[in-house]
Amino acid sequence: MKLLPNGGTGDRRSGIPPYVPYRTFINFLDGLKLGVPSHIDKSVLASYSGAMQSWLKASLRVMKLIDAQGVPQTPLYDLAQAEGPVRKAQLKKLFEETYGPIRRMVELETTTPAKLESALNQLGASGETVKKCVSFLTAMAKDAGVDLSPHLLKYTRATAPRRPNRQNRTARPRNGGGADDVAGPLPRKDDGLVDQPRPDWTEQLLAKFPSFDPAWPDDLKTKWFEGFERLMSSHTRIKD
Repeated sequence: MKLLPNGGTGDRRSGIPPYVPYRTFINFLDGLKLGVPSHIDKSVLASYSGAMQSWLKASLRVMKLIDAQGVPQTPLYDLAQAEGPVRKAQLKKLFEETYGPIRRMVELETTTPAKLESALNQLGASGETVKKCVSFLTAMAKDAGVDLSPHLLKYTRATAPRRPNRQNRTARPRNGGGADDVAGPLPRKDDGLVDQPRPDWTEQLLAKFPSFDPAWPDDLKTKWFEGFERLMSSHTRIKD
């Protein structure tokens, strides 16, 4: 399978819009403010798991922010240095270029979730990847000031993962004593025992997955994509 100039592989999967977590993409851009390296490679993305590195680079390629060899393109330099209204304008331009194929299939201002999912299916996305594509699209549209269908926004909110309610950890012991009375004083924030970040199970799962290599033979690439989607689908079932 021959690599295309835009970093695709010549199959339907190369046309899948970005589905890396949008916050990961923005954090990556912000990390380039001190300077854009000559290549976006493993050494630059060392803080990410191997699978997340491949996931992020695939999204950068489909948005044409890097080429097939990982060389940054002009829009990436511009986005890395831009802030406020300037970055918003550049994100809007990037949105229109990235989602041009989608816009030729549906009207994003009026489409329904089912129609958008169908369009993503035609571009090669399936399963949980479709939801991730929609999540990235809607988040980028918000930052870029692009109007979207209210039905699509309602769908995005409905499918977003809910945060569990946090119980009051500093509740006073009930009268009459009990286990709380003999457990010692409740931990404080400055003890480092409360409000610590919880493990990101997605990151831990992805860390166990091998990095994608464009030099692999076609059958191995296909197995990698299939295995990756099964991994993410399995994580979703466990989380639910």
